[in-house]
Formats: sequence, structure tokens, C-alpha cells
Amino acid sequence: SFESTKKLIHSIIGKITIKHNKLTRGGYFIIMIDYKGFEESSIFLTDWQAMEWIWSSHYRSKAITEEDLKEDSESLKYLLGKKGININEIETDKEFKGFETIESGLGMIVLEKEKLIDFNIIAT
Repeated sequence: SFESTKKLIHSIIGKITIKHNKLTRGGYFIIMIDYKGFEESSIFLTDWQAMEWIWSSHYRSKAITEEDLKEDSESLKYLLGKKGININEIETDKEFKGFETIESGLGMIVLEKEKLIDFNIIAT
């Protein structure tokens, strides 16, 4: 239902900022989403129809998931190993929360009209 979807979105989204750049044929939108509970954000680009979304960038201040933390720990050990530091002598730092990362060019999200939910339908 609309209410449960709205509640879910409000529980994970802190702020959405939308900027419109007008061109001769409707222009394009830049959408920045800040997530709640941790320093993480994503930027998307789309045109007026909003059926194709380019996931332009993703930022996180530290590891968000256990998988992120594991990948960051493995990267840290690799980097230290390249510097000649014996990684077998290193105990994983309990304070290590992962790396701050910025990724770009993450791909395209294409929406299909028949799979969208229309919340404007009036029940009869």
C-alpha cells in the first residue's frame, strides 16, 4: 500500500535534493539522496520521463555492511603487504570501521511502465 511504502522510504531516506537543468526538450534532473543513520549518499541523473536513471555516484564515510568491512579489511592488508609489512603479524584493529569511499559510473537503472505501482488509482 502507499502508506507502508511511504513509511519504509521515510525510515531509510534522510533527504532528497532535486535540481532541474532546463534544456530545449525538458532538460534533465540531478537527484541526490542522503540516507538516514549513517553518512551515505547517492546521485542519480534522469530526463523528464524518469524511466532511465544513471547512477552517477555513491559515497560512504565508512563500511556500511559486514561485506563492506570485510572488503575494506582485505584491501588494507593488501596495501600494507605491498609496503613490506607482514600482514600475519597484524591483528585487525577493532577501531577500523572501513574506508571512506566514492564510486562513480555505477550503471543504469531502467524502469518498466508495467511494473510501476500507480498510487493515484481511485477505488470504485
